[in-house]
Amino acid sequence: MERQTGHTPAERILLEAGLLRGCTRHAPGFYLGPAGECPKSLAPFRESNGVALSERAKIELTTAHFETPIYERAVRAALADMPPGPLRELGAGDGRITRMLLAHWTGPVLACDCNQPALERLYASLGQKERQRVVILCCDITDLPLPAASVSGIVAIETLYYLGQEFEGTLVRLAAAMAPQGKLIHAEPTLEGWLLYCLAVDDWNSALVAAGDCAVEGHFRGFEPEEMERIYAECGLRLHEKTATPLTNLLLINRLVRSDLPKERQIDITRRVRAGMNMCSVPRCIIYTAEPALSED
Repeated sequence: MERQTGHTPAERILLEAGLLRGCTRHAPGFYLGPAGECPKSLAPFRESNGVALSERAKIELTTAHFETPIYERAVRAALADMPPGPLRELGAGDGRITRMLLAHWTGPVLACDCNQPALERLYASLGQKERQRVVILCCDITDLPLPAASVSGIVAIETLYYLGQEFEGTLVRLAAAMAPQGKLIHAEPTLEGWLLYCLAVDDWNSALVAAGDCAVEGHFRGFEPEEMERIYAECGLRLHEKTATPLTNLLLINRLVRSDLPKERQIDITRRVRAGMNMCSVPRCIIYTAEPALSED
């Protein structure tokens, strides 16, 4: 235990900023949200015990391996243009993006997710120096303490679209929580890209539900860039940058995994596919970087 409160440097900064208001300290550097251990939304992911995206991203024949560098490049570009201060990550999981944030951001990182097993795996994987700079928060997105102008940036990779009809209201809260010139970096699926992806991986039920409801998996949502710009305008944000993840490449890689081709041939084709980044104009996801509408360039 550290002297006096035993809080790490990151904890002290986040506590003073009100970013852990109402939360319970589960362990040094690890907090449970105001609702305790039972967040309301994203229920399927509490039951998965944390899909190990960090491990999947290391395996060459996985979509996670292909997409993670694209996400990291977009996030790093945004980090370079953000004011100093606390950084909040939503949907941190077991730390696929968290470790990159710790490597390239000098301020404290608040890694949030509703999946406690995944967060425990993340915390266990961190070194002592990293634990001084990060705080883990198990909390539903809709329950997060979000004091006004309290964070320099918010990162949410394939997370916010699970909020369904609460998406817009959450964006309003996130916009208000960002400091002037702060950045929101989030990746959301397009509806067309999701449909094609489901069909390619034989997930016909999800594809049919998405087509029938014009929403990803019924309760979730897909967004086109034009729609996102309109939503931003209504929620106090404006688009700063966007990057697409190429769909065709992902579909080919997914099919390769299930093909009868020898492993060496699969790897060779995978590398060739990755070299053709713009094979398909339909993206699976768009990575958006937004900023408060009143911030100045």
